[in-house]
Amino acid sequence: MGDVKEEQSKDEIYKAKIFRVTKSGMITQEKDGSEPSEKRSAWVVLPDGTELPVGGHRVFGRADFQHCLGREESLLISRNHFQIYRQANRFFIEDGAEGKPSTNGTKVRGKEIKGKGRVILRNGTEILIANILKVVVRIEDKPPFP
Repeated sequence: MGDVKEEQSKDEIYKAKIFRVTKSGMITQEKDGSEPSEKRSAWVVLPDGTELPVGGHRVFGRADFQHCLGREESLLISRNHFQIYRQANRFFIEDGAEGKPSTNGTKVRGKEIKGKGRVILRNGTEILIANILKVVVRIEDKPPFP
């Protein structure tokens, strides 16, 4: 019985440090205690309900949003307007791509992020693109079985 008690206290230590032991015996650590990144997905939801998947990294630009806007309005959105990427178990957004900022900016939760580096995204975060198109981020855990 001493072995069982010892195992329980190891589990308690792991829980306190927010470690996770997988079925295969691998130990992972997530600062927020959530599932590893492979268990989460994100989409950018357009006003017409179209959902654009993010994957691990995606650059969004004019071509992604043209069907929601008129020709002149779509020209206000840069070819590579912003990028969203997954790091650890979180999703982040940055204005621009490949070291170049967008021309007309990106607002997240009402604040301009152009030139501010990465900003964390949460489920339901609103993004205003070039002050003309509002989209919403949807983040959710993937089901454990395909």
